[in-house]
Amino acid sequence: MPLRLLSSNIDTMQDEIPFSHLTKTFQDAIIACRRLGIHYLWADSLCIIQDSNQDWEEQCVMMSQVYSNSYCNIAAAHARDGSFGCFARRDPATVQPLHVDLNWGHSPGAHYVVWTRYWTERVLETPLNMRAWVFQERTLAPRNLFFGATEAFFECLENRASEHFPVQIPRQVGTAVLRGIRPHIDGPLIRETLGLEPDQSLDALSLWGHLVERFSLGRLTYATDKLVALSAIASEMQGHIQSDYLAGMWRRHLGCQLLWDVRGIQWLVQRSRPRVFVAPSWSWASVVGVVQNACSVRFADDRGIIIEILDAQINLANPKNHFGQVIGGFLRVRGSLAKSRVLMQKSPSGSEFLYLSISKGASSSVVFDNAQENSTAIGEEFYLLPIQHLPRDKEVIQTGMSIAVYHTSGIILRQTCPSKEEYIRVGKFEEFGDLEEFQSACRQTASWTGDGEEAADGWGPKRVLTVL
Repeated sequence: MPLRLLSSNIDTMQDEIPFSHLTKTFQDAIIACRRLGIHYLWADSLCIIQDSNQDWEEQCVMMSQVYSNSYCNIAAAHARDGSFGCFARRDPATVQPLHVDLNWGHSPGAHYVVWTRYWTERVLETPLNMRAWVFQERTLAPRNLFFGATEAFFECLENRASEHFPVQIPRQVGTAVLRGIRPHIDGPLIRETLGLEPDQSLDALSLWGHLVERFSLGRLTYATDKLVALSAIASEMQGHIQSDYLAGMWRRHLGCQLLWDVRGIQWLVQRSRPRVFVAPSWSWASVVGVVQNACSVRFADDRGIIIEILDAQINLANPKNHFGQVIGGFLRVRGSLAKSRVLMQKSPSGSEFLYLSISKGASSSVVFDNAQENSTAIGEEFYLLPIQHLPRDKEVIQTGMSIAVYHTSGIILRQTCPSKEEYIRVGKFEEFGDLEEFQSACRQTASWTGDGEEAADGWGPKRVLTVL
């Protein structure tokens, strides 16, 4: 068992920590600090009392300050555990870049041959950086020094370099991953990439969506650690977003944030929901997989959002840590519902796909939050809660005309009890097509229940429902 700080040995460790008792990785990290002229080293397992929940909770609240005020984050990127160390045996000849001279083609002259996934495979997809806990350390630290299997890598807010490329890694090899918490710089770039209109007031939210997607690529041993593992970044981001934090989401523009969706991580992880409670079903934190569109807020005035959020509350495991683990919560909204059944259809190529049959003239695509629903939900009835309704321009090639195609997106709900207006989210839907048919389905669903408040927007009576 590696040496750890415990309640039983804290007095001894405050006097001395024998170098020989440390893991190889910690020993190498100390050597690196000495060579860099750094006199202090923070290591979670040596600085936080490991068998004290109180100390762990108190330190978690302050970790954003530890990371962001550090000089450098040292990472044994290639190591699977503490026995590997930072310094790997390697052949120095393999660190030399491959240089070629071309006397043909459009760009003759001297060139370097570089694998396009050089940074991705040797840094981003290393064992250490695939852990979700490491994401906030790397994001908040002003500098990162990665020790890989064959060479060392360095990154800061302005540059990325390696032993192969000590001045700068070529930008063509997949290094366009944003660094740090800089909404004013990175927010506009993210919005442009997503096809969203520039809006300085939404830059921080756009950056948050990007951070959530990057974080969701990481793996956790314990599902309940998800929000805690992102708490330092959330704490830092609140100063920019200026809103209440709600289990991975923000009260400001909450309607747009409900439209997240989740995908599997290639063949490694299927999208799913953990068996233990992590967050309310309407939060992306409640699922396992790559989260997309976690904060794609189009307009500052929330135009196109057709639900009214009446209340949203979170029950915290530790009331002192607003960014940590939660034990409950609910969302109360006023909106329209359409009843739908899940059907399967075969494409001309023979592949099968699921869709939601809303009415004779309306159907929609479906992505379930749990991939297991793909086989068990066929024939089951769900409720659709339309959240956003926007016209999208679509080019008609035959005539060269541009027409407005209405796009409605929302979440798929399963009722928890027939006698209660309580639901849980099970997926997301998108519908392109006949708007009147979809609205008619909402009006028909309202007529079956005989309740709700009549509205003049075509969607029929609004009803108040709670999503757990």
